[in-house]
Amino acid sequence: MAMYLGTPGRMVELKSAAAQRRTRAERVAFEETAEGNVFGQTRPVGRRTWDVTLPAATTPYELAQIEAFVDGDWGIGPWAFLPVDALVTNTLTPDTAACRAGTIVKGTGLSTVAPGGSMVLPDGRRSPRSWSKTQDGALYFGLNASPVLPGKVVTASAYVQGAAGAAGVIFYDALGGTVKSIESAVMSSAAVPVRSFLTTTVPAGAVSARVFVNAAATLTTWPALTWTGSLLEYGAGRGCDYAQLTGFSDDLLMAIANPKFGRYSSASFMIREVG
Repeated sequence: MAMYLGTPGRMVELKSAAAQRRTRAERVAFEETAEGNVFGQTRPVGRRTWDVTLPAATTPYELAQIEAFVDGDWGIGPWAFLPVDALVTNTLTPDTAACRAGTIVKGTGLSTVAPGGSMVLPDGRRSPRSWSKTQDGALYFGLNASPVLPGKVVTASAYVQGAAGAAGVIFYDALGGTVKSIESAVMSSAAVPVRSFLTTTVPAGAVSARVFVNAAATLTTWPALTWTGSLLEYGAGRGCDYAQLTGFSDDLLMAIANPKFGRYSSASFMIREVG
């Protein structure tokens, strides 16, 4: 699968990576005193870096797609980034998928949303965090909607609890207006949680999407959005709202005047999360 870089409505498809290494900045900084004591200072976030290597048979056109970002043709950034694994794991950001503070949008009339603590899932496992809410409005995951492409098939899901609680997906146009909202038919009960999900095609005019849970849900956790035609095992968020491309280099492998083949390079670059 490809990776995508850009802004909602102008997401540019980049060639699939031959290798992609993701690293996260250490959240704990250590300091040792003269007495031998060690103290740790915890940062609120650990920003990510992707080291990307493209296949040896990368063509001039495929290189041009990357160089357009390097040369500022798409502006100075930052850009949204969907790495290869995000499309089949979870395009939401890590904070959004994990239900961390400050990652929701309240629906109309919603009076109370609070951290719900650990939530027991249908198979007996637990999620570390959840959102608890009253039954008078929807809850939308993600302060920034996740980029999508019209015509692509996506699957949205979330664990929910509450009488007739269900997940859904809402699509937005380039101006932030609602294009379409769809709710899952897989519903929970007041006592038994379910992983509510639906699969649908991104409608024409849509550039971004959010996963939501309906007004009936009282407890929810672990939302996910994938570019797949079926429900997959939940994975932590892999999407990135703000990133810069840096460290681009390419190695020429072949350059001959042949209309069908003969101009190939290998290339590598780095995507660094910012903000």
